[in-house]
Amino acid sequence: MNLFEFLEPCGLPPEVGELLEQETLPSGEAARVLARTLAKAGLPPQTKGGAQKMKKIRFGALLLAGVLCAGSMAVYAAFRMDKRIAQELGVSSSGAQDTFEEGGNAFEESGNEIGSSVTSEGWTLTVQQAVGDRNCAYLLLDLTAPEGTVLDADSYFLNCEPYFEDAGSGGGGGWGVDLLEDENPADNRLSFLVDLSFERDMRSGQGVLIASRLEAIHWSEDHQSDRVEPVNDLTWEVPFWLDYNDEALVCRPGQVVQASQGEIRVEQAEITPLSVSLKLSGEGARCTALDTVVPGTVAIPGRAQLELLDTQGGHISLGGFRAVEKEDGVFCVMTLVPVVDPAEVAALVIDGVTVPLKNP
Repeated sequence: MNLFEFLEPCGLPPEVGELLEQETLPSGEAARVLARTLAKAGLPPQTKGGAQKMKKIRFGALLLAGVLCAGSMAVYAAFRMDKRIAQELGVSSSGAQDTFEEGGNAFEESGNEIGSSVTSEGWTLTVQQAVGDRNCAYLLLDLTAPEGTVLDADSYFLNCEPYFEDAGSGGGGGWGVDLLEDENPADNRLSFLVDLSFERDMRSGQGVLIASRLEAIHWSEDHQSDRVEPVNDLTWEVPFWLDYNDEALVCRPGQVVQASQGEIRVEQAEITPLSVSLKLSGEGARCTALDTVVPGTVAIPGRAQLELLDTQGGHISLGGFRAVEKEDGVFCVMTLVPVVDPAEVAALVIDGVTVPLKNP
């Protein structure tokens, strides 16, 4: 497929074909280019039967969006993780390019640029990019205040709530938001990282991030008189889309463990550099019956303790744990911080019983 054939469904005037180079798109690139083209034009991805389709849209909209540049497709260069996300996820200081393989880009297919912005009363919230897999994702946000505003409080909190427009397809989950380190506390910009985990393929639907009410936090020396005060009471609704590959290692151990509150059967595990997603069944597979082992913290009495081990028998650090109760058991997402080579994730431990993460 060449570029003209790819964009023809947009309703291109015949003479436009002469302006576009007749180069063939690389294998597998067409779907990625389509999603990014729609994004640049301010349009959500269109899905039908699991494959993206382009609706009939005006060619002028694409031109005004700056998507088509004569003789150039440079805007579709390989994804490179923003250094702020890389630092939060523990990617090597040299960047995502050589995390797991010499000279390679380990995360080239694990994220996408977004650049979607909404402005309210001079405050602009931008969802810059996403990194993730099918059940876990991170959104990088930049909040820019009007010129002259100084954001130098000790910390800030921004209420964030993501949802997907096709929520009727099911899949519960959760999310959190963290303020990132501010390289210039005297400027008018704050950055946040939103982490999502859902029991569904989040790449299949259009997402919307609702953010509201920025609050400043002022610490006291003893934290007995900390102050929280509103900075603004605005609301932003910013569309986003997750357009990346998910090449998980999947196994179905089928092992049964007698845990503290009943039997737990490990039905399936999906392992990526960012997370381990588990499908558990049995009497003991309930949200209120599970907890994770975190060194230096106190375990919740009466709950089955979950832990991940690497190929050397060492403890794998977790960034978070979320569980969704289903009719047939529990779906869990254990996020990995720092990121891990999936081949190094060897086993799940439940109440001291080791379950090798491999097919029987």
